[in-house]
Amino acid sequence: MKILLSLLALVALSVEADECSMNTPEQTLECYGEYTRAKDVDSLKTIYWELKSFHFSDKVLEESAYKVIERKVYEKDLELGGALSEVPLWAKKGNVELISEQSTNGAKNTYSHIFRKINDKWYMVGHSAHGVDDFDEDW
Repeated sequence: MKILLSLLALVALSVEADECSMNTPEQTLECYGEYTRAKDVDSLKTIYWELKSFHFSDKVLEESAYKVIERKVYEKDLELGGALSEVPLWAKKGNVELISEQSTNGAKNTYSHIFRKINDKWYMVGHSAHGVDDFDEDW
């Protein structure tokens, strides 16, 4: 019986991963929130472009969905200067940056998520946190 329940759970997870349409950056961000709450690394890898690894904190987190507060479209490649020989994927014309708020353990934090349309899907190509409360190096 346990094997059957485990198999049904795996099927449910794969169906959920397939439901992420990624037709808009907002849809991909919604999937990102669902997959991070579930700590579902395999599904996370499907929405990141060229993701090699992913690490979760050991902390138990009470998380809310990401609420988009601003949407930016990059009108041109960003010129980062310095020793970089080419502009990274996340800094290119056409990318969409969603700035969002999320509540975690009672604290409201702000994040930037960068999306790029590749093969008719919006993949996450970068993200960062802005002034995250209680941020630690394991998260």
